[in-house]
Amino acid sequence: VNVMTWRLARFPKVLMVTLPLLFLVFIISCGGASQATTPPQAAEKGEAATAEPQAQEVPTKEFVIAPSFGEKPTSPAAAASSGDPNPTDSTGPTPTPKVVIATGGIVPMQAYSNPVSKALHEFGSPLDRAVGPMFSTIMEYNPETDDPSDIRGDLAESWDVAEDGVTYTFRLVPTATWWDGQPVTAADVLFSLTSIVCPDCLEITKGQTRSSTILFRDDLDLDASRVVDQNTIELKTKFNQPEFLLMLAVDVTNIIPKHVVEGEGKLQTFERPDDFMGSGPFMWVKFVKDVMYEHTKNENYWKEGLPRIDGMKHFVMTDPATIMAAYATEQVLVQNGPSNNLSVRQTLQLEEENPDKINGRFIGPGGFFGIMLNTTVKPFDDVRVRRAVYLAIHRQPILETISAGKGWLGVPLPPGQWYSMSREEAAQAPGFRELNGEKHPEDLAEARRLMKEAGLENGFDTVITARIAIQYPEVAELVSEQLERFINIRSSVRTLEAAAGFEAYNQGDFAMASQASSLPILTPTGAFGSRYPEGGIISRWLGGGTNDFVVEGIQELYAAQARELDPEKRKAIVQRAEQILLNEDNAYPGLWWRFTAWISNKRIQNLHPNPSSQLQFSWEHIWCDPAC
Repeated sequence: VNVMTWRLARFPKVLMVTLPLLFLVFIISCGGASQATTPPQAAEKGEAATAEPQAQEVPTKEFVIAPSFGEKPTSPAAAASSGDPNPTDSTGPTPTPKVVIATGGIVPMQAYSNPVSKALHEFGSPLDRAVGPMFSTIMEYNPETDDPSDIRGDLAESWDVAEDGVTYTFRLVPTATWWDGQPVTAADVLFSLTSIVCPDCLEITKGQTRSSTILFRDDLDLDASRVVDQNTIELKTKFNQPEFLLMLAVDVTNIIPKHVVEGEGKLQTFERPDDFMGSGPFMWVKFVKDVMYEHTKNENYWKEGLPRIDGMKHFVMTDPATIMAAYATEQVLVQNGPSNNLSVRQTLQLEEENPDKINGRFIGPGGFFGIMLNTTVKPFDDVRVRRAVYLAIHRQPILETISAGKGWLGVPLPPGQWYSMSREEAAQAPGFRELNGEKHPEDLAEARRLMKEAGLENGFDTVITARIAIQYPEVAELVSEQLERFINIRSSVRTLEAAAGFEAYNQGDFAMASQASSLPILTPTGAFGSRYPEGGIISRWLGGGTNDFVVEGIQELYAAQARELDPEKRKAIVQRAEQILLNEDNAYPGLWWRFTAWISNKRIQNLHPNPSSQLQFSWEHIWCDPAC
């Protein structure tokens, strides 16, 4: 099988536009865990595109990245100079050690939550982690490199971009099959993308929602896309979209079997897991709620020599003491995604107490932590109340308490990118600024004025909902205390099991909620699309679970920035949108941009985590040494 690799560095103009998506991964792992081996099917590289989308070059900024456990920040330029995340001063050639790849074994993993009963094309990290090993995508972010911008083909054996910059031709691996032996075809790809972009266009998905539509809805031209032959598909975008290949590599765009979904009426959801029919490296075994779920190796997987392990057991763990003990005693060897239900300090403690067993890395920014306000519930239907909440929250002590300062202030867009404000500017923004280490008095005065104008000078009683995961309850308690102290909003905290919390949000059963969201890709489209425009899961929840809530003007600016190829003009559009969210209205007040701790046992080899919680869940590439 000839799986071709595509790197953004091959296309300088595209690189300069999309470079901000380079999530920098800083590693402190030792020994074999830091040595990646290229599998046979990825060893042969070739030029995959015949033309590059045209865009003007712009200066880029280095990231300021939170360090790995116990390390100082590392310059990305220094790391890039040798391709090693921990470069040395040696100028001579370094011999490449011979790596023996072990196979077999069942890997015990830690899951932060039960899977949720969403459709496959709905964003939601508990679902992505459960279905990721079972389904393939057209493209994928390469899980065998420390370069988080490196994408390669998964089902796509090769691809071309035509001179018009809007026509993409993908040739699929001809040996790719579904578990039932049927071939994966171009018709499956077109069917899958149709179910994402236009679920109402298919009888089987009519009336359903797909939050993944935000990736493609304004870009992909379904009417002009076509199946060329069984193994070839031509996709057309409505305009020159340099981020299109990146979108196809996000796990939520997995390809589903047309002959099973449409032909047999079997929607691929956790409501009926026995209906799953994937083409991925692992197959579904079982799920015991609040205990574990399990995958076993697909013995007929179409990638020769993969997967390298026999299966995985994902143990659902929420109690920090239990989690730390499980890692220390090697009852679990790795977390199954970029969330582990430990605080930063607990994670640091775990590695400090188990230096011979635990590898730790901080990666990010991969997610955004905020407070959702249900705009269909009084008084949060009043923009003055939403604005008062936004101004009254004191972010810095929450960031320090929960994440030991490892994160960036939660302004609407990740700071320090070519299209966003700097971190210094973020610290001076309304709602985020301090005066002598205290909440800025001008922000508090304005928040109190707005509450009085809304007839709520004496405050009101409400409830903050928090899923029992990722310190959501602790964040809710801190926000509750601040809002009562500053603007008389008295709130109790309601906790729900993680999956049950998602169901409550889907039904609009909350007033306020402590909830994070992820960045599928760190570009303007990815940074906006996961939270603010129509079709996103967050905007749907802010609208009560049924109708999207979108701040006036944001939808138009979101669409305009995606079509603008001139970086300076695009930056101006994006920053106008951010100013609206900062100064006019925002039903999702940000707290901080998350840097996530990844924990793995040193027996786990070839692990190169990506910051996004939407990527790299196939697990076909890892192995254990010593054996699992």
